[in-house]
Amino acid sequence: MQFLKINNNVLIQSSLAFWRQGTAQRVLMSLTIAILFMPSTLAKSLDKYCVSRIGQKQEPRKFDSYAENNPKQLTIRTHSGLFDVSVDHSSLVLKRKGSSTRLSEFKIPPNNYSLIIESITLTKGQWLWVNGFEIDFMIAVNTSATIPTFGKPTWFPKIYSRPCSMFADFFGNCLRAQGVYSKSLGRAFVEGHRVNFFGFSEPVSFEMMEGTVKPLPKILQGARFVSDVPQLKGVLFRGVLDEALFYNGTTITTLPSPLLNQSKNNKFVSWGVENTQSEQTFILHLGYLKNPKDSLFLSELKAGPILKPIVISDEIENGWINLFKLSHNSYLWGVTRHRVVAEVRGTLQTVIKVQEPFYIGGPSGFKQLPDGRLTFAVRNLKKISSKSFVQYSIKKTSPTAQCKAILNAENPILLNGQ
Repeated sequence: MQFLKINNNVLIQSSLAFWRQGTAQRVLMSLTIAILFMPSTLAKSLDKYCVSRIGQKQEPRKFDSYAENNPKQLTIRTHSGLFDVSVDHSSLVLKRKGSSTRLSEFKIPPNNYSLIIESITLTKGQWLWVNGFEIDFMIAVNTSATIPTFGKPTWFPKIYSRPCSMFADFFGNCLRAQGVYSKSLGRAFVEGHRVNFFGFSEPVSFEMMEGTVKPLPKILQGARFVSDVPQLKGVLFRGVLDEALFYNGTTITTLPSPLLNQSKNNKFVSWGVENTQSEQTFILHLGYLKNPKDSLFLSELKAGPILKPIVISDEIENGWINLFKLSHNSYLWGVTRHRVVAEVRGTLQTVIKVQEPFYIGGPSGFKQLPDGRLTFAVRNLKKISSKSFVQYSIKKTSPTAQCKAILNAENPILLNGQ
């Protein structure tokens, strides 16, 4: 790289003089300059970031974000002030904020199902989405009165997670289908099977918004909800042929190749979704560890909706990947079992790697902190019974960053728990 810094002017002057020659010579000179300058560009694109060693740590006794992702209390604002709605096992309780006096209560009617309420979400029009252990519903909060009250619940139709015969239904041997709420669209979805005499498959799908239930469009009947897409104000469904379907509440779009694989009976290949903290959505298929020849792809879902392909470098192994965006940074980052990768010039390339018996993983294996930093844990496969690991962080370089090494896509850093 020092050669480039010293001789940039010479190269440019030579190229200008050479430009007047034949086409073949011009093409050759253009390729030569591109090859010489590209490594420098790649190296400099990540030199503002480094990896630092946080140190040896012990696995926490409990690693559970369930309560955080499943809130059991929320606050509503009315003309009479602030009120808290909370869950008490199978009941919803309303109190004035800061008070212990129950002003209003709704209890799930007894039936043959579990009555436990797992979480509540405030939706449009002061409706609550209530996620139960087995039964989901919406219920309105009447805020026009001085003391808010609960209205009548709206239940999803009685459908089951698997095909169910009348005989099995009579004896309570079928599980109710579970709904899922989309913050992007402000509505809930459920997919399941109707009961019939012989228990044949009869898939059906519904949506619910502000207490109104209606069947989903025909193409989404039997489709499964996959993910919210906040940036595009829509959701992704997996169709009955495994196709990716984007739904914005009115229009349904079947996402194009590279998802379609004609060699598998005209069915779509298996795919998954990764959402970053910055609300970007990626559709990916990284194959399976048992099938290294399986086709790989990674695409960002963008407005249109369209898929923007991202090249996956050949050395990245099949399997799983978690995607991230660092704060104030346009690069896409990813963590696999043996690599930390970054998107450089449209290609995911390795910037950090570990070798067997070391690997990245475990409950504290990788996470993004509120300040945008990425942390990951390196463990030793030969000491699998040990709960200890070495934790690292990717951050911006600074005099106080305590960097272990500067990132460089041309020269990946090897970490083996040092």
